[in-house]
Order: sequence, then structure tokens, then C-alpha cells
Amino acid sequence: MANKKTVDFYLVIVLGFSLFVNVGLAMKVHKLILLTTPVPLQQLTVGSRVESLDALDVSGKAKHLIFGSGDKLVVLYAFTPTCGWCAKNLSNIKEIYRLKHPEFEFIGVSLSPNGVPEYLSRSGFPLEVVKDPSAASREKFHFNGTPETIVVDSSGTVKQVWLGAYTSDACRKIEQFFQMPKGGLSAAS
Repeated sequence: MANKKTVDFYLVIVLGFSLFVNVGLAMKVHKLILLTTPVPLQQLTVGSRVESLDALDVSGKAKHLIFGSGDKLVVLYAFTPTCGWCAKNLSNIKEIYRLKHPEFEFIGVSLSPNGVPEYLSRSGFPLEVVKDPSAASREKFHFNGTPETIVVDSSGTVKQVWLGAYTSDACRKIEQFFQMPKGGLSAAS
């Protein structure tokens, strides 16, 4: 009988230790899942108000853009010189600019400070460009990725936001918004 009690005692200790280790491992797995699960990115929404954007001009001087001070709607096009999807979308933004620059003010916003002058000369990028927006401007505009197209009206109200390179559905919506001929834009692939 004494032997059975000793075995039962050790069995309870081993099972208790096993339970303790498993609970600890489960907590670590849960923590890792929380750390590796992407947090949904906030994005600028239609109807939001934006008053200004602080960045650098191409030469590196501070530039303060104020919205709501002009007659035209402003098209902000966020990109980086090394973005593959931006390269695939380049012909679309050039076409929108070509057809609509008399009616809209276009500003390219490079989220990267590096390689902008070289990119502009190599790509024939037609927009006025600012680079490296301030932390406050990045947060205000929710610049999370590229490309991104934002239209702001003369009161500083966001009228449209298109995230990413233009899909076929986005192309049709953009053509409609800018009152462009259908089929003028092509889906980036």
C-alpha cells in the first residue's frame, strides 16, 4: 500500500508540473499570436478634415502646404521611388495629370526622403513633389503604404481616398470621379 501511495504522490506531482508547463506555454503562444497579428491600419476617410501637410521640398527645405486656400481640389499622390506598385501605377497617375491638371492641383508625396530627384528625372513624374512628411502629417493623413491617392477640396475636406495601385474596379471609379473617358486607365498588375 505504501508503494501505491508513493507512486500516486509522484504521479500527482508530475501531472501538476505538466499542467503548470502547459499553461505557461499556452500563455506564451497567445502572446506570440497577439504580437504577430497585424493591427488593422487606420486610413483617412472621406469627409475627414485636413488643414495642412508638412514635408520637405525636393531640395530638402521645409514646405508647409495649406489646404482650403485655393480654388482647385488637390490630388495628393503618396509614393516612394522604390515602390513596385507605384511603378505599375505610374502611367495611370500620369494620365490623370495629363487630362486633369488644369482643373486640379496635383502634389506627389514621397514617403521616403531617399532617391527622389533621381526618380523624378528617370520616370518623367509630372507632379510637383514633396518628400518625407513630418510625423504629425504622416499620422494625420494615415500614410501607411504606397501608392495612395487622396483628393481634398478647397475647404480641406477629404473627397476621395484610393489605397494601393489601381485595380480595374478602382480605375472605373477614378475615371468616373475625374470625369475621364472610360478605359483611359489600366489596372496595375
